Amino acid sequence: MSFRRSFDDDDFPRDAYVRAAKRRQTAADFARMLEAEGEILEPAVSRGKAVASSFWGRAWCRAVESWQDYDSRLPAGRSLLKNGAVIDLKLSRSLAEARVAADQLYRVRIVFSDAEPEQTDRLRQRCAGKLTSLVDLLEGRLSEEVISLICDPDSGLFPRYGELKTICTCIDDAVLCRHAAAALYAIAPRLDEKPELFFTLRGIDPADFFAASDAIAAASEKPELSAEELSEAFGIDIEI
Repeated sequence: MSFRRSFDDDDFPRDAYVRAAKRRQTAADFARMLEAEGEILEPAVSRGKAVASSFWGRAWCRAVESWQDYDSRLPAGRSLLKNGAVIDLKLSRSLAEARVAADQLYRVRIVFSDAEPEQTDRLRQRCAGKLTSLVDLLEGRLSEEVISLICDPDSGLFPRYGELKTICTCIDDAVLCRHAAAALYAIAPRLDEKPELFFTLRGIDPADFFAASDAIAAASEKPELSAEELSEAFGIDIEI
């Protein structure tokens, strides 16, 4: 008996490929329509099996997937992203705006709360002297200690559940619709390309964050006293 699968077998997942191709074609059609109207689109593209490849992109996905109330919609959102449905994604301070092509074209807005100044200041203090350069910070070339501090679910830089609000033009009244889930996931591959946008979304200037951490470290180092200062401190003449 031969176990070779025939392309005519009912259980061959050909329909899944057909559906995926149709979704991609629908998304491409919507994109062409908008571009013909003069729109400048910034599509979010996820390549390979993983949604993201960089430190910031992967850490973003882990943060999103830690919000348990979103569990039921995340797989559908991930699938939409993988099928090219996020035909436009623009990130600005505390805001992500996307257009997601599914059965229709949907507009999604995700509003993030700025990171709390007290929270950011505490993190700067804890990272003082542990950040080697601004470039390393942006590219995620960080020590395990700094990574654990930045990714801490309670005191790190990533948004926590409840620090964002999603708005979509669809009629789904769930906590998170699949179009908003796709937009949330789409932020990850965008951070692969432009990691500085993570700080933009959190309302933080990365240069200021690094400079402040560096300044804190420098201020914490005790300066060497001159011979004159030592003499004054001890009330005796000291020669060095």
